[in-house]
Amino acid sequence: KVVDDFGTEVAVNQPGRLVVSGPTVFKGYWSNSEKMLGVFHDNWWWTGDIVYKDKRGRFYHLDRGVNLIETSAGPISSLVLEEQVIKVSGVLNACVLGVKQRDTDSATVACVIHSDVSKDSYQAIVSAIKQCELAKDIKHFVFTLNDFPRGLTGKILKRKLKTEVSVLLQQRSDEILHDMA
Repeated sequence: KVVDDFGTEVAVNQPGRLVVSGPTVFKGYWSNSEKMLGVFHDNWWWTGDIVYKDKRGRFYHLDRGVNLIETSAGPISSLVLEEQVIKVSGVLNACVLGVKQRDTDSATVACVIHSDVSKDSYQAIVSAIKQCELAKDIKHFVFTLNDFPRGLTGKILKRKLKTEVSVLLQQRSDEILHDMA
């Protein structure tokens, strides 16, 4: 089922947290009881995924809970934004992050763009991204020629990238930042 942060089932087509229960759900992590804290409540396993369920009972994955960006306007799915940005010509890959800045309680949304186009094309890419439905929340665009840091499985290491972008935004807070090392 799909529930809110307190375990109450949400309405159809409303995003929430995916919880599962049943005889085929595992009973725990092998030799790692610490990992069990916070993931099982009343025999429901909290998967960490943000989903919604349509009126026909089909589930749609939106993002991982840890990748939601908490802003003053409410939570934003980084995955949904990334899917829109990657479609823009000149973008090889994109990673959307919520970065806390000194004087704000909520996150500032930054989009890191892997692109091999010239700096002259950066503004055109940003303009195209701003045409995307959800891109209004992106405040900073960071361009890099380098691919993103990845773990052993090939997943982007968002924590590492977030740290790098946070340092960069503390130094400069322009809308478009070039050539992140």
